Amino acid sequence: MNRLFACGWVAAIWPLLAAAAAIDEARTAFGNQEYDKALPAFRELAAGGDHAAEFYLGLMHQKGLGVGADPTAAIDWYRKAAAGGDGKAMHNLAAAYERGEGLAQDYQQAMSWYQKAAAAGMVMAMQSIGYLYYKGLGVPMDLKQTLEWWTRAAGQGDPQAKHNLGTLYFTGRGVDLDEIRGLKLWKEAANLGYAESEYALAGLYFSGRHVDRDLEQAYIWYRLASVFGKPSADLKVVELAQVLDPEKLEAAEKEAQARFEVIKKAVLAASVP
Repeated sequence: MNRLFACGWVAAIWPLLAAAAAIDEARTAFGNQEYDKALPAFRELAAGGDHAAEFYLGLMHQKGLGVGADPTAAIDWYRKAAAGGDGKAMHNLAAAYERGEGLAQDYQQAMSWYQKAAAAGMVMAMQSIGYLYYKGLGVPMDLKQTLEWWTRAAGQGDPQAKHNLGTLYFTGRGVDLDEIRGLKLWKEAANLGYAESEYALAGLYFSGRHVDRDLEQAYIWYRLASVFGKPSADLKVVELAQVLDPEKLEAAEKEAQARFEVIKKAVLAASVP
């Protein structure tokens, strides 16, 4: 009897294990940028109703990875995955509504899908809900709601929410002015590779506002902001390189490189496969 039960259990669980292995293999190929392998694998899995595969097909069609960029096809795949409960697909569908990519721009639909994504645990969606309330897009402007959603997202490690929340405390908009708290949040976001916070911190060190003036620290943070995608930081790096003496410049460059490695590890650890 036990043997029969065991055989029946194995027969029932085997397809699930095989499907899990297949999606893991497809994700690995995608992560390695082997799109010629990932695309047919995701298509086969999606044909069997795998919602994670549907999400990846949406992403590949949106970004033009291994297939021609096709916003409309991306939306179709995101809708299928979202209907099956995939939070990432819900988020990307919301973002498409917000930007008007592949469908008509509709902030109310964006808010609706962001809320569904947030309920599914997508922290980025929480940040976006706060932004829509902040700008009054699809909903009445509501800084109380903005503060609530950005606080939730920041508490779960979202760097953009940390930066935006820090900005609220720096400006006193919707909250009591608290520059110390704002600085703390900017530092947290900067140490997660958020270029806007890195650039803002560099500006503080350059001007000596809220911190002791320190051109080496300004150089380090401008350098990191440049690496993490803030083009306007490039000129600041050049300017400071001309001001710092060679020894201090060399030390600052080494520190920037070391800090980059630490931040890169933090970003990888926080990333979702």
